[in-house]
Amino acid sequence: MISFHQGKLRTVSPKVSWLIKVESIPAASVPIICLEVRTGAKPTRVELDLSFSCMGGGGSETTAFMRRYKERYPCFRGVALTLKAFLLQRGLNKTFTGGLGSYKMYVLLAHILDSKEMMHASTP
Repeated sequence: MISFHQGKLRTVSPKVSWLIKVESIPAASVPIICLEVRTGAKPTRVELDLSFSCMGGGGSETTAFMRRYKERYPCFRGVALTLKAFLLQRGLNKTFTGGLGSYKMYVLLAHILDSKEMMHASTP
């Protein structure tokens, strides 16, 4: 079991076969735990960053935002995934190291698509 308290990782259950690495980011503005896990029958490594917002908000608003824009722009999901892969390949996907996080990237993409749509609507 993982316990996170006051910026420190408390305990990690030993002998968890799917868990490769656990790291906490104490300098982040909200508590973040980075996990590297093994999935499926083939050893595939997946990195997960878990953040815990103490001020409300979080995942449900992001999910609603994504649904709204995926319906409005069918290309939104594909472009967002491509941008996420681009940022990951260049090490620019971690906000606590100066990169661009998912939510800000979604907002930026939504703004660009909305602006483009407004430009096309205003041309005769």
